[in-house]
Amino acid sequence: MSIDFQQIHIDFHTFNTRGQNIETRFFGEHTFHRRIRKAVAAISAFELFFTQSDHNIKNILVGAEALIDDANNGTVTDQTEVR
Repeated sequence: MSIDFQQIHIDFHTFNTRGQNIETRFFGEHTFHRRIRKAVAAISAFELFFTQSDHNIKNILVGAEALIDDANNGTVTDQTEVR
């Protein structure tokens, strides 16, 4: 069994600009062009806290998950949630 790493770039366009607690999802995809059995996101989650009053939001929570769309062709989608 071989291991292959692939970087998927996801552009976080403007989201949650009013400081509301709204969940936004972003997606990125990569195809390895061979059968895959397992896909895992290297970073599954992180949270940022803002303590200064010059920020209109208090925290941002980001979670990532790798989903296998087509195991035979090796298509993996990264689903990233931002709150």
